[in-house]
Amino acid sequence: MSSSIFDNVFLSVNIPILIPSVLTILACPWLFFKYAHKGWRRAGFSMIFILTLSDFLYSVTVLTSIFFPYANFSPCYRFGFYFCSYFSIYWASAIAFLVYKTLASQNAINTKQLFVRTLLIVLTVTLTCVFLYSFLFG
Repeated sequence: MSSSIFDNVFLSVNIPILIPSVLTILACPWLFFKYAHKGWRRAGFSMIFILTLSDFLYSVTVLTSIFFPYANFSPCYRFGFYFCSYFSIYWASAIAFLVYKTLASQNAINTKQLFVRTLLIVLTVTLTCVFLYSFLFG
C-alpha cells in the first residue's frame, strides 16, 4: 500500500508544526511589505525584519520537510534547516539583548553599530553551531 501526501501530512505528527508554518508563510509577506513601507533603515525595524525573514525561511524549510520528505537527506536542506532554526532562536535572544542595552544605557548609544555588531556575532555563532552539528552528526 503506497503512502500519499495526505497520509504524510494530515495523519502524522506533523500537524502541530504544519499550522504555524503555513500561518507564518502567509503572514510574513504582509509584514515584509509593512516594514518596507515604514522604512527598515532604523535599527528597530531592521531587527524585526530580520526576525521575520528568519522565521519565514524556517517555515519554508519545515514545509519542505513535510511535503518533500526525501529532501531531508540533502546536505543543502539540512544546512538550511539548521541554519534557519538556530538563527531564528539566536536572533530572538539578540533582540532581547539589544532592547535591554538600549533601555538600560544612560548614555546615547549608536544603535546601528550595536545592531550590526550583534548581527555579525549571531551569524558567526549560528554558522559555527551548524558546522559543528554537521561535523558531529552529519
